[in-house]
Amino acid sequence: VGNGLWRDVFTCDPRGETVADGFDAESPPLAPAVLKMMKSEHPYDQRNLQRHRRDALVMERLSSSHHLVPIYGYCANTVLTQAISHTLDDVIYAREKERVKKWSAHGGYKTSPPLESWMGRDENGELLATRETELGRIRLALGVFRGLMDLHEGDRTTRDKEWLPIVHADIQSKQYLVDATTGQIYLNDFNRCRFMGKKDPVGLSLPGNKTDDTFAALASDLESCPIYIPTSPGASRSPEEYLFDPLTEKLDIYSAGNILYGIITGNKPWNNDRGKHIKEGIKKGERPPVDESIRNAEGTVDVELTRLLDRVYEGDPKKRASAKEVVGELEKLLERELEKKKEKVSLQGDKEEES
Repeated sequence: VGNGLWRDVFTCDPRGETVADGFDAESPPLAPAVLKMMKSEHPYDQRNLQRHRRDALVMERLSSSHHLVPIYGYCANTVLTQAISHTLDDVIYAREKERVKKWSAHGGYKTSPPLESWMGRDENGELLATRETELGRIRLALGVFRGLMDLHEGDRTTRDKEWLPIVHADIQSKQYLVDATTGQIYLNDFNRCRFMGKKDPVGLSLPGNKTDDTFAALASDLESCPIYIPTSPGASRSPEEYLFDPLTEKLDIYSAGNILYGIITGNKPWNNDRGKHIKEGIKKGERPPVDESIRNAEGTVDVELTRLLDRVYEGDPKKRASAKEVVGELEKLLERELEKKKEKVSLQGDKEEES
């Protein structure tokens, strides 16, 4: 049913649970699981075995998260996960996909069906996931950064334990999946991820004269070591990746900024240009431009989102906002906008009663 650079994807229904997906009439029923297998042209070596082990390990360790794709099984270069039929890319750039024909093994060149034909609706008849409303843009952004927060901070079962960040290292809108029946967004594909190690505080030693309680107190202050990634393909990466500097989980935050940019503007960063000059510009501090009509529209959701965009596009990783900070700001923004909507509905009701 699909493929990427490394893997082919097959639907899988081991228990006969396939049901109609309720999307568009031309789509086949959606099986409950997908089997992702490494393509045969790639070598079956330790490097690729480790890629798939990391992918499975992240999903297993964070299996209580509501923001990562659920895993059902794993073996060697193959993984079995929940089937979720659309990507966040399909939602953000839905109108572009409805206009531009793309090759599909199931029907040749064709455009994507309208967003309205496959995305579910809430009790008020509004699309569960869309960038075309202010609330919709907030919710999409929350889906992006909640997944990253669990990856960097741990999920609800790990928050009372020592947790060092997991770096995704390949954040793009197509790496998030969207359940059209609920609007829920899931982070996916961890085979390029890195597990950050611990850095011992200066002067810390492990002699027997320290008690377990003393060591536990010291261990709680341990910092993570930086990581190094020898390649930085594409134009969706952070300045520090292109500079081959020591890296932290903050590289994911910058890359998530590219998704936030699409949510705000409806455009792909740099108009999807992936040339070498883009990388050079990013290293020098250049960022995809946001139209002044959006940036200066005081009192709107987009102004608040653009301010957050500036924080996640910060060139210095130490000053760049964390996923937790971004989620906190977005949750406050969502609460504010829901309250405004509630007040507006209440006022309309009062006017109708008076008339």
